[in-house]
Amino acid sequence: MPANGERTNERRAQILQAAAVFARQGIDSARMDDIVAESGLSKGTLYWYFDSRQAITIALVDEMVQGEYQLLQQLIDAEGSTADRLARFFNTHASILQSSPLLGKLGIEFYAIAGKVRKVHDLVRHYYDEYVSAMVVLLKQGETRGEFHIEQPREMAINLVSLIEGATLLWVLDIDQIDLTRQFRAAISLLFNASLPEDTP
Repeated sequence: MPANGERTNERRAQILQAAAVFARQGIDSARMDDIVAESGLSKGTLYWYFDSRQAITIALVDEMVQGEYQLLQQLIDAEGSTADRLARFFNTHASILQSSPLLGKLGIEFYAIAGKVRKVHDLVRHYYDEYVSAMVVLLKQGETRGEFHIEQPREMAINLVSLIEGATLLWVLDIDQIDLTRQFRAAISLLFNASLPEDTP
């Protein structure tokens, strides 16, 4: 029989997984009763762990952010050229989204909620600060190794993140017509073709 801490983690994970109804119905339209039905838990159990949809939303954002933080740190510490590491990172990101399309829709819901709920806004903003900072570290590593030349690494990092996030948004809107992996590769190619050293053939 699992210990209390393990049981708590299992229940929270079960509820958060059931919150996929947010992606299907929208956070504003989904009800706690919908999550109860999806999770198979009692309403009392749901409210024991989360007292509102907002609390579940914050927990979901935090869970997704923590997973991305781990991937970003692995990206910085990994072996290989900057282009190869970025390609691996974004291929993994695309694979996760394409295997679970609801995650992309949930991301759009988070953007909408971030404009209204300060705590969600702060979580999303902090995530993007870390995201851009990790890209800056990578670009500086590539500059030091002579892979490319970038005069404004932070601005270039913001451009790269914007390209990736924009491609993700368009993919969510038209999943059947857009290949997310190809779009990510095009974004990386655009970055590196624009920033190769002048003496590169």
